[in-house]
Amino acid sequence: MIIINLITAFTYAFDKYQAKRKGERVKESTLLTMSMLGGAFLGYLTMLVCHHKTRKTKFNVINLLSILVYSIILYNLFIH
Repeated sequence: MIIINLITAFTYAFDKYQAKRKGERVKESTLLTMSMLGGAFLGYLTMLVCHHKTRKTKFNVINLLSILVYSIILYNLFIH
């Protein structure tokens, strides 16, 4: 889970970098899929730090819901 979070964070940051220099962008569906596959923790943090996609409701909702789902899963695996 740590690896997917790091890859997702890098991908969000790379997309922000590409946006600034008008380069080839990462598809929104790719960013959202990476978040749903476990990268939402650092993906969302990177969104906030880089001010990237923060105005897009679907990014906020999907990342926050993914964080909630994975938090519940992790809680049940390690605490409960």
